[in-house]
Amino acid sequence: MAMKELDSQQMIVQFAHVLSSNGELATLLCNCFDRIQSNLNNAARIFIEDLKADLNFSCENPVVIIYDLPEPNSWMALESFFALEGNHPYDPIDIFCGGIHLMIPESTLIGRIVLANLFSTMSDAFFDGRSWNGEWGLPDVLVNRKLEVEMARPHCERTTINTIQNDLTRGATNVISKYVFDGKLPVFFMHLDSSLRVFSSKYSMTKLREFCNFIASHPALKSALANLALIDGIYSVNQSVSWRAKKLLESVINVPNPFSDWRKIFMDERYLVDNSVVPPVLTSVWEHARKKMQDISENNPSEVAAGIHKENEPCFGENIAGEGNPEDKSMLPFDGTAGDGLKIQRHSRYHGTKASMDEWGNQQLGSLSELLLINSHFLGDVLPVIMERISLSLDDFHEEYDDETYDELLRWLNEQLEFYNRPELLNSGHASSF
Repeated sequence: MAMKELDSQQMIVQFAHVLSSNGELATLLCNCFDRIQSNLNNAARIFIEDLKADLNFSCENPVVIIYDLPEPNSWMALESFFALEGNHPYDPIDIFCGGIHLMIPESTLIGRIVLANLFSTMSDAFFDGRSWNGEWGLPDVLVNRKLEVEMARPHCERTTINTIQNDLTRGATNVISKYVFDGKLPVFFMHLDSSLRVFSSKYSMTKLREFCNFIASHPALKSALANLALIDGIYSVNQSVSWRAKKLLESVINVPNPFSDWRKIFMDERYLVDNSVVPPVLTSVWEHARKKMQDISENNPSEVAAGIHKENEPCFGENIAGEGNPEDKSMLPFDGTAGDGLKIQRHSRYHGTKASMDEWGNQQLGSLSELLLINSHFLGDVLPVIMERISLSLDDFHEEYDDETYDELLRWLNEQLEFYNRPELLNSGHASSF
């Protein structure tokens, strides 16, 4: 044993040997060696103590040294980084609820931080008047063990809205594609992908900073629990602010925009025949609201016409009548707006989860994160649509409302967004650069 022969307290381990025999341990050493070194030293002490009689050697304070351990600023290509065990960008999640089985990919913490830091690097370059005109590929995206991201390509000669758009499109095409599992992207990644591709066609350079801030706070780059908290937060803002501030929030969230009616799953012939095609976390909320609205319509039809769905709970938008549906849209308990889409998701957390228990009273959901995955799978991109409107459309309504109303809503929203935009941390203590 080298320690005995050299009469040394240092236990030297070759990193290459660890990498070849245990990829997960090698990744752990790369990401958080400083944090776990004391644990390794203790493990070495116990190991030596157990073999004390056989080795005729003891060491009270061994120090584990990893030889050729990559430095924190050592860079590797993104594909190689994701190929390391434990660095995968997504996990496939099996969800069982109410007889329904879903396999949905969920982004990992490392996957979200790396992607967020890539867009941060790109945004910083854009703000400095630099871009790459989309002339870069995955081998040019470099990551270190702190999860910092750099681009190993020279900038183009002149930065314009078109060169910026080419970089954003390249990010969608090259990088987001690494998060695909079985033909599916993690929740909200489709909206992120489409958002990156339309900057130049929807906005001008004057909106660049707001657009980059929106991408930085996109729900695809946040944890499921952070997104659930934001749903709660926006709902609470709507319940708490003044009447005029409520109207401003409604105007912002429900701006005229093509938005797929999230209620289509409840208007489908299959659902009307058999409610079990939708998980009970959603059907219980929908059916409760529908029956309550039926009771209101029988006792006071004028309230239904006015859009009053629940006592003392104004809806985000107005009812929209429609034709050719199994059920008249004007009698549906929620509007097809993004605001009411957020409302049913909030109610599914506090009321729908009670309906997801099996006949023995056991909760079928494995975690709150699964609730967000279910909601986004069946209801679509309600939350990122709302975030896009708050980030990029709020100022457009300033002139329609007095400063006091605008400042009130902004103050309440900023409080929620400040909490929402806190950087995610790895267990090793590393943080996103946001």
